[in-house]
Amino acid sequence: MKLYLQYLILILTLLFSGLSIAQGSFCDQAEPFCAGDSSLVFSNTSDTGEAEIGPNYGCLGSQPNPAWYFIQIDQSGELNFNIIQNTEPDFTGTGLDVDFITYGPFTTTNVCDQLSAINTIACSYSPSSVENFTITNGIPGEIYVLLITNYDNLPGYIQLEQTNSGTSGSGSTDCSIINTFNYCDGDVVALDATTTDATSYSWSKDGSPLSETGPVLSNVVAPDATYSAEAIDADGAVISIIEFIIDFHEVPTVNSIPDQALCDNNDNGFRIFDLNALNAIALGSQSATNYTVTYHTNQVDADNDTNALPSSYMNQIAYAVESIFVRIDNNNNTACYSTEVFSIEVLPNPTITSVPDYGVCDDATDGDSANGFASFDLSTQDTALINGQNVTITYFESQSDAEANINSIPNPSTYTNMSTNSQTIYYRLENTATLCTETGSFNIVVHALPEVQNAILVQCDEDGTPDGFTEYNLNEANENVMISGDTTGFNYTHYLTLAEAQSGMNPVTPFPFTNTSNPQTIYVRIENQTTGCFITAEYTLEVTATDIGNTDLSECDNDYDGLTAFTLSDADPLILTNVPQGSTVAYYETASDAQFEINQLPDNYTNSTPFLQTIFIRVENANDCFGIANMDLIVHPLPQNNVVTNFVSCSDTPNSPEIDLSQFDAEVLGTQNPADFTLSYHETQLDADNNIAALMSPYSTANNPQTVYVRVENNTTGCSITTINFEIVVVDANPIVTAELTTLAFSEQHNILVTVNTAMTNDVAGYEFSPDGGPWQSNAANPFMYTFTNVSAGEHIVRVRDAYSCSENSLTVLVIDYPLFFTPNGDEYNNNWNIYAIDNQPDAVIYIYDRYGKLLKQLSPTGQGWDGTYNGNPMPTSDYWFTVEYREPKTDKKMTFTAHFTLKR
Repeated sequence: MKLYLQYLILILTLLFSGLSIAQGSFCDQAEPFCAGDSSLVFSNTSDTGEAEIGPNYGCLGSQPNPAWYFIQIDQSGELNFNIIQNTEPDFTGTGLDVDFITYGPFTTTNVCDQLSAINTIACSYSPSSVENFTITNGIPGEIYVLLITNYDNLPGYIQLEQTNSGTSGSGSTDCSIINTFNYCDGDVVALDATTTDATSYSWSKDGSPLSETGPVLSNVVAPDATYSAEAIDADGAVISIIEFIIDFHEVPTVNSIPDQALCDNNDNGFRIFDLNALNAIALGSQSATNYTVTYHTNQVDADNDTNALPSSYMNQIAYAVESIFVRIDNNNNTACYSTEVFSIEVLPNPTITSVPDYGVCDDATDGDSANGFASFDLSTQDTALINGQNVTITYFESQSDAEANINSIPNPSTYTNMSTNSQTIYYRLENTATLCTETGSFNIVVHALPEVQNAILVQCDEDGTPDGFTEYNLNEANENVMISGDTTGFNYTHYLTLAEAQSGMNPVTPFPFTNTSNPQTIYVRIENQTTGCFITAEYTLEVTATDIGNTDLSECDNDYDGLTAFTLSDADPLILTNVPQGSTVAYYETASDAQFEINQLPDNYTNSTPFLQTIFIRVENANDCFGIANMDLIVHPLPQNNVVTNFVSCSDTPNSPEIDLSQFDAEVLGTQNPADFTLSYHETQLDADNNIAALMSPYSTANNPQTVYVRVENNTTGCSITTINFEIVVVDANPIVTAELTTLAFSEQHNILVTVNTAMTNDVAGYEFSPDGGPWQSNAANPFMYTFTNVSAGEHIVRVRDAYSCSENSLTVLVIDYPLFFTPNGDEYNNNWNIYAIDNQPDAVIYIYDRYGKLLKQLSPTGQGWDGTYNGNPMPTSDYWFTVEYREPKTDKKMTFTAHFTLKR
């Protein structure tokens, strides 16, 4: 717990004209004052700007240099006030324009948001230095707010005086609001009554004399008391009496709040904590009426009483311990407070593990093997559901029971399901340390035994020997033994005896199987592949003698491998045309498979031999007699999937180019005969796939680049592809290229800016730039612009081209500057001095001087320059000066430039 003790000094200073008080520049800083028996004088404010925005200022056209005050009515009646502003404290100087507005009445000072026209009682914006207002029918305890402004913005003094004080029916103001001071228990206070001209003081407490004779009474502590100081001058006269009403307020105690932990309720680590529910714990026996409890996330906020948390507070970090700081204020003095800290935490719930359904086979233990009821040992699921967690597990028949932890299953190891075939079992995991719980569920399933019936298998005796014996495929009767007719998901094994079928011993080969008697009984064991549950049935074998033609079926290839999916039943109508009604058709890869009805092909069948494959058809009549024929599966090849080169159109009209699409036909078809195919071009893949919205030629695109999708269709087979596409890019064949110096002649550094302007609305080409035959360069940030920096003096050739080589431009740029030295040594290298790149200004004039200002040479900009001689005599090594009169290329203005260079020998 933190307790804050203050050691305070209170100072009151008296002037001859009355009490001097502080001033509030803002409404919420309004200072109290009382009129008393004499006028109140205080310094005005100046150079403080306008009053704050918010209150209704009524008649005040402006509110410069605001000073806010409030008064409280002590005695009921009428109160008349004068307000005077002057440059001198005795009010003998120059009067200053004083303006004011008064609001009221209120019951509290916290009314800055209530200052409106409705509660304005007086207002004046006149140029006078003397104003007055009246409070009629003042009632004790009422509070009035007064704003006084200094329109002239000059320093001075303001006098506020109640002019009807002491008269019949007059009211009075409460001066206790000025000399009443509030502190906290434990504060140590020093009272300062220092008064001008006082030489000694007489102090008393609640009327009882004290020994202190100095101006400061130290070590003032609780309890509450009224202190009085008489200021005495050198003559022994009491020149002032100062009263201090000191109230001490109790510092609250924060009772320790236990750390708060909540179990997660939505698996995200966050919960709402009801902080207000903790108020009673924090307060203990302290009154909630006298104290206010707030909660904060850090000590600083708690100490400053800022950023209080809402009563419904959600933790900020999932599954982490967070500190919460509680603060209790004394409502009578919020400076008297205490803080304490506790933690909150959201605890994770146990983790639910998904488990597969728990199934058992139905049996006759309860007298019925098909009623959907069986016994389950639920405890076999414990390990998987607990999954290594420190939890206990309980089983229930409903979610609500699991959540309420009631009506748990008493004997989970011998539980019989309550609903037929399947039921949901609910379980509850409870953490043994945190007691946090989570509920889950899984299904228990009673696996039904296959529903079967005995079947008769009739075989045609077509082996050339009509002796009543023939080869069977016993699996042919499998679907007949199933009441549903569906054999999916079951294994079938065949036996000569029932005992062998029940034990699964000595199965016979189902095909080819030759009967030994006619008829003959065979026993079949039908076992569910998923559950392992089985049942037995009987086959009766009976021996009891069709011609079909060959046919074919064709499809388009789909990926150039000669293999594709066929719907074999599409051939059924043709095959069944000349066979007895009620016959069935089945398809097989080999004649042997068709003979023995094994490996029947699915209706949706993909050929295994590319482009042409022969399969076999078995047609069987109601008497199970059959015929076998061939069927060719033909796969028509797709058109070639050729690659078409992306096309660049260097266009003089780039915003509306016209492109002949037929120019791409040859590249699309490649080596294929154009007469065999139909081509169409489309803007979208969907259009090409659906063979709609074919493009007309010539084609003009608004998009740049534009992807074109091609549909190629074989005129004979109807097979088509839409996988070919290419891109059309349109480039402006005639861009406008400019190159200009961005620096003046004779600059320390020369830069050339090259700009490409194109008529296209969407130019995607991008441009490259080359200086004086140098390497090509580009600007990633702006591909239409490039700046060459630190360019040397002289003539430069700048080349510009687009990335697709549609256009290339060359421009000449002249950079005017001068050489810093030359060496006229007769070696034919650097023997003459002249200014670079000025020869296109024939009217330019160049003068050369020696260091003493003597004119040595006047040069022509188109001439050879100075050879370093004067009157035919070589000049010595030295610095020489020059002046040039030229026309500045960037501004086209006449300019003069002077500098010096060196002659070296």
